[in-house]
Amino acid sequence: MLALTLHQPWAWAVAHGGKRVENRTWHPPRSLLGHHLAIHAAAPPRRKADRETMMELARQLGAPLPGQGLTFSAVVAVVKVTGTVESPARLEPDQRKWFIGPLGWTLDDVVALGCPVEAKGAQRLWRLDEALTSHVRLQWREAKGHTLTDEEQERLALQDPRYH
Repeated sequence: MLALTLHQPWAWAVAHGGKRVENRTWHPPRSLLGHHLAIHAAAPPRRKADRETMMELARQLGAPLPGQGLTFSAVVAVVKVTGTVESPARLEPDQRKWFIGPLGWTLDDVVALGCPVEAKGAQRLWRLDEALTSHVRLQWREAKGHTLTDEEQERLALQDPRYH
C-alpha cells in the first residue's frame, strides 16, 4: 500500500476534520487514481517556530493538541484518491477553504483508523512494508465496520495496543 506523509494538523484534518483535498505541487501517478492511499502523520516538528505554527493551526481547526490526542509518526487514515483540481472553483463549496494549490488531490472514502499504526514516514509517496500494510488493512477493515475473521481478530489483538 502506498502512503503519503502529512504534517499535523493536516493529517488530522483529513482523518477527522472533513478535509477532502490535499495540496501538492505534483500530480499523483495515474495508477493511484481511484485507489486507496494510507495517510501518515509526520513526526512532531523539531524547530520551536514550526511547533508554534502547528499549535496555532491545530487550535484554529479544532484539532487536539500534542499530548491531548494529536497523533505523530503513524498511519491515521486510508483515503481514495479520486482526481486532481487546479482551481478551488472545481471543488465543493465546503472544500474550497482547504485549497491553496497549485494542485489539489481530491480525496473520498476517508476512513480514520481506530488505532493509528506507528510507522516512520518519508517524503513524497512511499510504500508501506508488508507487515505495516497488513496491520493498516486490518485497522481499516475494522474501522469500516467489516466483520473480522477469528484469525484477523487475533492478529489485530496482537498488533493493537488497545488490546494489551
